[in-house]
Amino acid sequence: MYNRKERRETEKKLGLFRELSKMSRSQRDEVKFNKRRAGEQIHLSNVQELENKKIQDEAELYAKTLQSLIESGKTYEEAETVVKRNTELEEARRKKLSERREKQNNQSSSSVNKNN
Repeated sequence: MYNRKERRETEKKLGLFRELSKMSRSQRDEVKFNKRRAGEQIHLSNVQELENKKIQDEAELYAKTLQSLIESGKTYEEAETVVKRNTELEEARRKKLSERREKQNNQSSSSVNKNN
């Protein structure tokens, strides 16, 4: 996604791609700050793109599942109920897995602390 080439192109566009050794201390600090801020903005836009794609994929899956249930003979209300129930079950499963992982991480970190 975000690699060195993209970062360099972005820095050139923003005028941040200059040799730091030829600058004064205050200029270097300012350039570093601007690079960090630009990197954060790029990161946020990438995260936002991923979230939007995930939402769009989920909406498409919802529509496809709903359509297939309707084609199999269910009414719209029945199909919607089935899809909502499946979504709730999937969310409950994800929550349970994350809690289990969290618990394992806490146990492993506490055992590491005991060994130290």
